[in-house]
Amino acid sequence: MRKDVERHRRQEAWLNDTLRIAGRRGHSVRVLFDQMVVDINPDCGPLRLDRLLAREGSAEDWSWLSTALEALAECAGVQRLSIKCA
Repeated sequence: MRKDVERHRRQEAWLNDTLRIAGRRGHSVRVLFDQMVVDINPDCGPLRLDRLLAREGSAEDWSWLSTALEALAECAGVQRLSIKCA
């Protein structure tokens, strides 16, 4: 039981650190990151990603994905990332 509590605390600390890193890029980037990574979408969504997967994505959808991936790369510690969406 104690190991579960410690594990939960480590996971929560990791999540908070990751969200802080994504937030350093600004509120709008944090919102895009949250939509892709944090929001609970068990069966579908977010809608922008669904449209992209259905090959119906707009330039705005691709821009959202690019920005969210840049934030994800920063959280993962990737120093250099070249993203070309659409």
